[in-house]
Amino acid sequence: MSFTLRADAAPDASGTLFVKAIEIRRGTETEPVQRITGLDTQTPWSAQAPGFEAIDLNFDGYADIRLVESLPAGPHLPYLHWLYDRASGRFVSSPALNDLGAPRPDAAARELASDWRDSATRYGTDHHGFQGDQLVPLRREARDYQAPGVYTLKVSRWVDGRWQVVQSRPGRDP
Repeated sequence: MSFTLRADAAPDASGTLFVKAIEIRRGTETEPVQRITGLDTQTPWSAQAPGFEAIDLNFDGYADIRLVESLPAGPHLPYLHWLYDRASGRFVSSPALNDLGAPRPDAAARELASDWRDSATRYGTDHHGFQGDQLVPLRREARDYQAPGVYTLKVSRWVDGRWQVVQSRPGRDP
């Protein structure tokens, strides 16, 4: 498949691409087999770091796609995600993945890791997996800092619809 991002113009002076649609083609076909429309992104763009990628996010052996939605004030890029649906041959929006902060796939573990921060002294990583087509939380690792370099690490598992702490121990940054 090939992908064409439709925008009002080339990236502006700040390196931002204002994507309005994505066209998807099979092989050398000239007509798109799918158009994803209604987009209004402010995607950071450069030759070294394009804001669009095709990557298997649900570990089914097929490439899915994602597009950086905007450049945030914080450290985590918000993405728009579409999972490839083999039955229809189309890419389907994934609001559940959109809610994660820049998920990183780990194919060996069949998990997505997503970093978060909810204050200057508390941050961590959530791990999600797929059960069928459903994205499900698996594990959370949170660091609560009491002083510079000194924290409590809490590891939680998702049980019966909520996080349950299974390990808590002190830690220090190297």
